[in-house]
Amino acid sequence: MIKTKINFKKIKLLHFSLDSRISSLVLWIFFSCFILFFKILFHELWKDEWQSWLVARDMPVMEMFGFLYYEGHPALWYLYLKLFAGFKQLFGIDSDSILIIAAHMLLVTITYYILFTKLRMPQWLKLLVGFTYFIFFEYAVVNRGYILIILFEFLILTNLESKQTRLWLLPLLIFLMCQTEVYGVIVAGSIVFYVFYQNNAFKFRSLKQEYFYTLLTSFLVGAILFTLSVFPRGHSDELAHAYNPTKQSIPTSAGKAFVGMLANTFYIGSLDDVNVTGVTSGGILISVLCLILLSLLFFRQKSLFVTYLFFLLSFFLFSSIFYSGGIRQWGIGFVFFIFCLELLFFNRKAMNWFRAAIILPILFFQMRYSYLAFLKDYNNPFSNAKEAAEFLDQNVPDGAVILAINEFQCTPVVGYLNSKVYSLPDGESFTYFRWLEKIYIPTEEEISLFAKYMNRSGLIVLSSKPLSSTDYPRLDLWKKFDHYNLKKENYWLYLFVSDKSAV
Repeated sequence: MIKTKINFKKIKLLHFSLDSRISSLVLWIFFSCFILFFKILFHELWKDEWQSWLVARDMPVMEMFGFLYYEGHPALWYLYLKLFAGFKQLFGIDSDSILIIAAHMLLVTITYYILFTKLRMPQWLKLLVGFTYFIFFEYAVVNRGYILIILFEFLILTNLESKQTRLWLLPLLIFLMCQTEVYGVIVAGSIVFYVFYQNNAFKFRSLKQEYFYTLLTSFLVGAILFTLSVFPRGHSDELAHAYNPTKQSIPTSAGKAFVGMLANTFYIGSLDDVNVTGVTSGGILISVLCLILLSLLFFRQKSLFVTYLFFLLSFFLFSSIFYSGGIRQWGIGFVFFIFCLELLFFNRKAMNWFRAAIILPILFFQMRYSYLAFLKDYNNPFSNAKEAAEFLDQNVPDGAVILAINEFQCTPVVGYLNSKVYSLPDGESFTYFRWLEKIYIPTEEEISLFAKYMNRSGLIVLSSKPLSSTDYPRLDLWKKFDHYNLKKENYWLYLFVSDKSAV
């Protein structure tokens, strides 16, 4: 008779592992489905979301590479969108907005999968992180390329924590990170700094010195390629609108950067946006407190402490000298905080009361703001562009000519619209715009000449602001879309008749 000894301890561990795996998958499915349905049902796309798509859709690849300095963003997000733009004709998909959502949602889904199934932090902490404003709303609901930074950060974490040696992957991810945003370059440089700082005390695996040279080279090549692709090449009067030194003093920019990247980011909603109110004593005080607490959180893990300070200093210097940014940009600092938090738990798995006292208030402010953002987007349109475009599609006959006043603001309507939209002074149809170009406002006489050129006695004029009846006496207001929306994108439709006396 063969006796079988049952190892109840292994069965118990297996059961726990299965439960943990199932809960991770449930959380992943819940977050992915919720974000997808919300994006489709309640989120209107605004001009930043449309601009990158229209550039990718309507420009040949080589022409697009030469255009990106206008955008200030490198090529990776645009190349990714161009792949999905190809599906429009391949599968006969009419809705560009659905393709934008599909492209972005694929990255969001992969990001959340890594968060819930691959990272080492406790499950309850993953749940709270998943609900934070920047990861849950700003970078998951809003369809922008910033999601790539989070995705690459999480992929780098899984590579660092993996027992399997995939030495080619980390340099590749660092290079790709540099092709996301300028903030991706700062994050990539901070990660390389972390790996170098660890060097002989590298906790994850033993690496040859040549590998560090490979990693550094991948970062330098990525940073150089990023710089070449977005280096400003506009006229001096155009560049005067783009960078801090021409608009405000360095001390003012530094103050905004300091409060923005700390108080406005980590305790978001605790005080007004520094870009609106300016630097206040309360904002500086909260920011100093935030910096002290973050330092204390990572202090005993020296490599993380020095790395996070390196990141904050790099972020601060860029924001002070070149571009102070806003909530959307500052949020990358919170994303890198999650990166360091995961490494903290990888090296020191326990959560004690001291760490909880620092982490939980930050997550509370994040989740509270996330809830408020979802509530606002649920109750109010993100932009009035979709409503304006739907009205035009339903009420404008084929062959009617639509003229836009201010390409910059009218682009989201153009994205949703199924008709061509023209602009002056060139009189050509357009989709995307050039950020640094001055806005051209035509006179009524120019509108009249354009109507003659198009062989029309009347036009439909689309404007992002109400037009003066004194300056435009032959324009009659038809419809306005000026109710509250989160991005303050409002529109006015006018009917222009060349000769009113003949009507």
